[in-house]
Amino acid sequence: MKTWVKEILFVIAALTATWAFSGTKPVEVLGTIAVILTFCYVQVATRLDEQMARCESDENKSHEIHCRVWLNRYLVMKEAMWCIYFVYLGGWSALVGVVIFLLYPLWRNFHNGRKVSK
Repeated sequence: MKTWVKEILFVIAALTATWAFSGTKPVEVLGTIAVILTFCYVQVATRLDEQMARCESDENKSHEIHCRVWLNRYLVMKEAMWCIYFVYLGGWSALVGVVIFLLYPLWRNFHNGRKVSK
């Protein structure tokens, strides 16, 4: 099974459990779907960033994109704001999403480091 599929299945499991433990409110289903779709977006953005980093390490710097350093900075800033907002609203599936999005870059670094060292 591909890594990206395992990642999505983990996110779906975490969010389904959150929905079940938070009282199975219909609005949480909407939050769960939104978080899953946003996670898919973050997966693609992260893989594009990883590929760009590999291109920049080559001698050919023609592929360099300077604004990519802002990818994780914006991620952390926006998730901090969402966290405050979701705590205030009691949006539990969305709060799980915040944790997932903040931990995902760390997971990718670990996964890629482990993959390289094989």
